[in-house]
Amino acid sequence: MPTNNRAQPDERDRQSKALGLRLEGHTYAKIADELGYSESGAYRAVEAILKRVESAGAAELRKVETLRLEALFHAWWTPAIGGDEKAAGVVLRCHDRLVKLHGLAMPEKLDITVDKDAAAFDIAASLAAIGYVAPVTPIEVDTEPWSNIE
Repeated sequence: MPTNNRAQPDERDRQSKALGLRLEGHTYAKIADELGYSESGAYRAVEAILKRVESAGAAELRKVETLRLEALFHAWWTPAIGGDEKAAGVVLRCHDRLVKLHGLAMPEKLDITVDKDAAAFDIAASLAAIGYVAPVTPIEVDTEPWSNIE
């Protein structure tokens, strides 16, 4: 049978009661006894409802911020198009904030160049500082004809 990860109405009521008890200062053990959870289940119930409240609050806040930014954007749009540099700056900043608010900004490309010799030295120095001793590895013997090993 497929499982539904969304809490059902009766479970949401239990979670709400668990949160209420927790806000009153009760321990998770007491909440578990009171509502028929295991102690870890009481903790998960409180966490689940807090996550729902936070995500609902964040979604509502995002809508409010969007409306505010759009109002500013539209108020400054006509002067910006008319050549007002200050207005253009406001419009661009509003646009940037809207893009970030809704996660539309592409991540900036980072170009990291590492000096391999310096990095190897830093790693070796760090390991030596904590007392790390590298394991001894066998030395390969060169079998070329010019070798002085027979």
